[in-house]
Amino acid sequence: MIFWMFPWFKLFDISLSIALIGILSFLIERSSVHRYFLTGLCVGFIAFLCRQQGALGIIGSFGVMVYLAFKRENEPSILKGFLIWSAGVAMGYLPAFLMIALVPGYGTAFLESFFFYQITAKSGFPPMPVPWPWLAPFGRASIGAVLRWVLSGLFFMAPFIFGLSSLVFVICQRCHKRLVSSSLAASAFLSFPFVYYIFVTPDISRLGLGLFPS
Repeated sequence: MIFWMFPWFKLFDISLSIALIGILSFLIERSSVHRYFLTGLCVGFIAFLCRQQGALGIIGSFGVMVYLAFKRENEPSILKGFLIWSAGVAMGYLPAFLMIALVPGYGTAFLESFFFYQITAKSGFPPMPVPWPWLAPFGRASIGAVLRWVLSGLFFMAPFIFGLSSLVFVICQRCHKRLVSSSLAASAFLSFPFVYYIFVTPDISRLGLGLFPS
């Protein structure tokens, strides 16, 4: 997987997605009160470092908490777990709250950047067609160009295939009370949030950034 540490100038973002897999795996392995809090703490701190990655981690955490609540045995209820996790998120995001309160102008810049990325930037992304394999220019381009297109398209299909198949698998195993790798379960619930992340601007660089949970 070292080859997917691409692009090199975004290793920080990639590392955060790997950290999300790790912390959700930590919770799935044993969903105790302390682990709910530590998971929330890490997700909150990741949100402080990168709001987009934090939002994806929050969505993935919701899925994991529902998963853990199903066929629950001697574990915190979903409400108790959510409240403890939320306290951890608030604690992890505390540096941002302190900066909003104490750093002059930071609060205004924070709100402006939030609305810019949620509204202005989203509409400002140039439309990019997804290089699906069946859209390759067969007969209209060189063999090398067609092969690159087809291979890229297959990799863009992989997150959908993995996301759906892994979710079905881990939920079925949970229903039958069978053990599942915690990292697989964590990746399953992070996969679809990261599919959205990838397809905001579907190019190879973006695929490299979001592929680890998928």
